[in-house]
Amino acid sequence: MHFLLPGMGADHRMYAAPAWQALPEARFIDWPEHHGEATIAAIASRVIAEAGIREGDTVIGSSLGGIVGCEIANQLHLRSLVLIGSAQP
Repeated sequence: MHFLLPGMGADHRMYAAPAWQALPEARFIDWPEHHGEATIAAIASRVIAEAGIREGDTVIGSSLGGIVGCEIANQLHLRSLVLIGSAQP
């Protein structure tokens, strides 16, 4: 499964272009409601739990989504991690 994480302040509509929609087995993630998470690690754990990201999945992240994606990769053994306009924390 491919999970796409948007940038801060964005949602799944960031990936509305037809090329993204053609990506097989893609889930376009919206940011979860904030429940007091104070670290990138806590946000990543929340996204993993709510989106159902598992070992062997691919995470694609833009901007803050890429930073959270890096932490998801620290917590799970992903098939791949793709950063778009992002940086490693």
